[in-house]
Amino acid sequence: MPFRRVPLAWANLVHNKVKLAASLAGITFAVALMFMEMGFYNALLDGMVGLLRKFDADLILTSRTRYTIGFKESFSRRHLNEALQFQDVLAANPIYIETRMARWRVLDSGLQIPVRVVAFRLADEAFTDQEIQAQTAALQVPNSALFDRSGKARFYGRPRIGDVTELSDRRLHVVGEFGLGADFLNDGNLVMSDRNFLNYFADRRGADPESLPIDIGLIKVRPGTTDRVKASLAKALPPSVEVFTKDQFIDNEKQFWLLNTPVGFVFWLGMVFGFVVGVVICYQILFSEISSYIREYATLLAIGYRRVDLVQVVLLEALYLAVMGFVAGTAVSFVCYAMNQKFTCIPFNLSTFRVTLMFAFTLLMCLISACLAIRKLWSAAPADLF
Repeated sequence: MPFRRVPLAWANLVHNKVKLAASLAGITFAVALMFMEMGFYNALLDGMVGLLRKFDADLILTSRTRYTIGFKESFSRRHLNEALQFQDVLAANPIYIETRMARWRVLDSGLQIPVRVVAFRLADEAFTDQEIQAQTAALQVPNSALFDRSGKARFYGRPRIGDVTELSDRRLHVVGEFGLGADFLNDGNLVMSDRNFLNYFADRRGADPESLPIDIGLIKVRPGTTDRVKASLAKALPPSVEVFTKDQFIDNEKQFWLLNTPVGFVFWLGMVFGFVVGVVICYQILFSEISSYIREYATLLAIGYRRVDLVQVVLLEALYLAVMGFVAGTAVSFVCYAMNQKFTCIPFNLSTFRVTLMFAFTLLMCLISACLAIRKLWSAAPADLF
């Protein structure tokens, strides 16, 4: 009897609608759990490198002792000027970052919110973000900044353009806004000019911007010369300064949070745990289904079905459960991602690659469960009918 003519796998699943709903709920939970753990895992990485992606640079200079963007360690502006001496270097732009002393005050409530302040020379093309580029002229106003509308600071009273607030106990004019968002270290961000930057932080106040120690150096080079210029800079600059391509700098930041902090390991372990939970749930569903119909499977063997045909039935059931559970789990996760991003201001992104990867995990999860549950089929024998 041709197996393909009888949709046994689908008939087994839809025969009992209540049981099907319960099975799909279990698979949906497992998929949503994996999605959420992957979401937290990627939110950690996306949040920590969000600012770095906005830098307009081919190469990046940092102090060798600055092992993460959140660690305060500067280097001499002189080394950035040395980079300008290379023929293929088109621009060398300084970036100043302050987190330790930066506190934004909500005037209505008096609360002080920790933020990250990023400063640059207004004449430089330091950012790829078009919002920041379009508002550069507004930053010429003394004691002014662009406010991060996507940060958590907005929960405490998002200022409007033209409002006057306080930063580090000094008045601050909000002249515009941009979108970046919070991360695991900072509740929000402010962008300002290098000259305004000097007005707010006591350890740097009074210095001339041209001699100010910098946090990040952004290097633009001629197309096709990135690797050559990087090698030349690495030889010419002192060991205290490290040279990265932009992609290398972003990768190093990710690796720091994944390998050198417990946060990355916890989220990775959560993904593994979610996968194991999904395997157990799917196995229980398939094992229960096989046990319920063990006499029917024995009947199929008695009328001419091969055991390999029955294995295909179980594998198809696992495939159907994977597809339906994945669709439902993705829908639930989409809502959860939106809620998490709204209330935490940390980026929860569902990219095509991540959705495809999760679908592959779901298929693998259900197929592993099916392979484990198939062992029960070997107990089915035509002799059990008599």
